[in-house]
Amino acid sequence: MSISVQTMVANTRVQSGLRGNQYYTDDQIIALLSDGGSELYDIFTAANQKYVISPYNFTTSNGATNTDPTLGAVGPKVNLPSDFQQGHSMDIFPDTFQARTVRYLANWLNRNDSPGTSWALSTARSVVYAFIDKQIWFYPPQALPNAPMRLYYTPTWVPFAEKITRNVTMGVSDTAVDDSGSIGYVFNSSAPAGGFSAQDVGASITVTFAAPNTAYNCGSATITAVVNPLHVTINAGWPGGSFTGPASGTWSEIYQPLGTTDTLPNYMNPWSLYLQTHASIAIRTGMQKGTGELQDKLNALKARINEMLANRQEEPQQPPLSGDRYSQWGGFDWYTF
Repeated sequence: MSISVQTMVANTRVQSGLRGNQYYTDDQIIALLSDGGSELYDIFTAANQKYVISPYNFTTSNGATNTDPTLGAVGPKVNLPSDFQQGHSMDIFPDTFQARTVRYLANWLNRNDSPGTSWALSTARSVVYAFIDKQIWFYPPQALPNAPMRLYYTPTWVPFAEKITRNVTMGVSDTAVDDSGSIGYVFNSSAPAGGFSAQDVGASITVTFAAPNTAYNCGSATITAVVNPLHVTINAGWPGGSFTGPASGTWSEIYQPLGTTDTLPNYMNPWSLYLQTHASIAIRTGMQKGTGELQDKLNALKARINEMLANRQEEPQQPPLSGDRYSQWGGFDWYTF
């Protein structure tokens, strides 16, 4: 079960002695908890780089503009995911019997080196990659195949924030439309400042039209798509008929700010006290109160966490195999790229 940021805020108020005192607001405490979470995240990833790992799927395009708008790539340059922190190898043709591991460029001066033999491009034997600024660069560029790729990487820490609630009175030009069988709402008069965006996808929305449009009401539905800044689609079927203007009524939305979370990652649940103690020390320091007991507790927690991380690996890791090895089957071993 996930631990909510509000639960940690309440616990931190008690542990720090702050309780109901608003010398620190909830938002300030959430920021301190997020700082503690970032520190703990660094401890986890420093002890085991692959403790938290994410896949990033993309398709390379040799010499042509990449048609995937999420990549913004031309030829051998592909944009990294926005939450990229550290790379942990790349596969070509992932999840197939042709899967291979693409070599990382260990020395910049070797970026255009390639084997003396012309290998089939589909093996990716001749291509290597490096992280340059916010992109993946492939070398030699002419050796890059058109192929699906998967990068394994450590993402950055996701900071905490509370969900935000909007309560809005409709305008006369708001309406409901048929979005390919689902209910769509077009808030011509009452869209939020700046309009709807990607952060609204997955948000909870409640719409209450006055008669004669009550058939298009929804109670705590989910926004499944943002068609444009004024137009959203929800996970409810179109009831039929047609909307009668002018509109009147209300709508409300509960959404999570983009790039944030309001729950502790599940793997950190046993260590929520670390975040709360870290925040409590900052609060007591700001209030010019003693922190010795809390500091001792934080150090003890850190020692337990390091011991847990050291024991997580079942056995010593084998050094990676590198270089080309000719196999007994008359070809190159699949793991030597």
